[in-house]
Amino acid sequence: KAVVSTQSTGIKKKLNIKFYFIFENMSSYLAILFFVLIAVSTKLEAQNIQNAQNTQNAQNDPTAMFCNKSIDQEICRQVVQSSRWKDKKSVCSHALAVSLATVSEIGKIFQASGTAPSYKMPIEACTKTYGDVTALIRKSQTALNGNDYNKVNMWISSAMSAASTCENRFIQAKVASPVTDLNKKMNMYLGVVITISNLP
Repeated sequence: KAVVSTQSTGIKKKLNIKFYFIFENMSSYLAILFFVLIAVSTKLEAQNIQNAQNTQNAQNDPTAMFCNKSIDQEICRQVVQSSRWKDKKSVCSHALAVSLATVSEIGKIFQASGTAPSYKMPIEACTKTYGDVTALIRKSQTALNGNDYNKVNMWISSAMSAASTCENRFIQAKVASPVTDLNKKMNMYLGVVITISNLP
């Protein structure tokens, strides 16, 4: 009996030591997990604060709010900064007005270049095309006045497509287009309208 009792006591001691080490290890793991959770929580909180700050900055800065998703942010910034009012509708209206002014410049170049024989056919075709572009932009202005942004997008997309057709006329005639740069600029202005009109 004494031997059995001694063996039983020895086993209990070993078990107690084993459980003690297990408990100590668990305490260490829990402490590490606790500090990891604190670190993750702190990082997430800092990220949320930064996101809130970015949102606030965008609301305070109409240029950032309107232009962050624009394909050509430089042109977009120019349009927003030169617009008298900084709300969505006003900026779109300004971009459409600038686009019409660019079409007017293109028309003047056509008038000056139309005398050269090699330019006669493409310029005659493009003059008609840009007449259509003007009409489509004006339809967009009417739709914008009625807050119908779906129609704004529809008419602007058609105007941009028509302008591309004009450039193709010069390629087919194998002569350099005198309005390539202005055409690109006009498309950028119209692209700004599409980007901003799609914002909530």
